[in-house]
Amino acid sequence: MENYRVNSKLLASDGIVTLLLSSMELRPEKNSEMDQTLKNAFIMLENSLSEEHRAEILKAKERFFIDSDPWWGRRTVTPDIDTIKKRSWTKRS
Repeated sequence: MENYRVNSKLLASDGIVTLLLSSMELRPEKNSEMDQTLKNAFIMLENSLSEEHRAEILKAKERFFIDSDPWWGRRTVTPDIDTIKKRSWTKRS
């Protein structure tokens, strides 16, 4: 895994933390601060890619539709997730 590196100057710490949390299935609520931070982090990562890789991402976006609603019912809403994230992160810093 040593070849998998991201330039740490590319993303701010909140973007890195938000990406990490989302990879742990801690998804942001729509239109929340965390949601916007995640979108911005993805945009920055996409913009840092070569033209070839950006073209591949565009193809994937056009071909796939992800239905984020769980098959077993409605998604659990956690309206205070931004507050929890901020408080737990600032306590550690």
